[in-house]
Amino acid sequence: MGGRTELLVASMCFTIGSTIEAESAEITNSLAGMYVLFFGRVIYGTGIAFTLHSIPNYISEFSPPQMRGVLGGFIEVSMTIGIIYGYAIGQWLTYEFPYGYAWKYTFKFATIFGLLMFFGMLYLPESPRWLLVKGNSAAAI
Repeated sequence: MGGRTELLVASMCFTIGSTIEAESAEITNSLAGMYVLFFGRVIYGTGIAFTLHSIPNYISEFSPPQMRGVLGGFIEVSMTIGIIYGYAIGQWLTYEFPYGYAWKYTFKFATIFGLLMFFGMLYLPESPRWLLVKGNSAAAI
């Protein structure tokens, strides 16, 4: 699986997992709801694993040698900014929905970002290394 394909699968995991998590609120007062939430977390976590596996290689294959370290470090900065952004959204939603369902809308925000990632990755090329392995050296250059 190439880097682009792996990131497309990751974005599908983000979208499906966060949708399952958001909808688990309808049955969260039961043990079944907790299992549904857990199942959604596993799918979402699989997307994170795919992303953390493929993004460093994907960025390093496309970046010029003098920029690889900076762009590789930007991955960590981006994750930290995303975590802060997620907390900020959660805090804002707590004030907007004070009856305990703010977490449901936080997962719905994650669904939007999963869809944005999916459609954005459709426009990016496959990684050059993957194209070379598949024998398509003309497209890799």
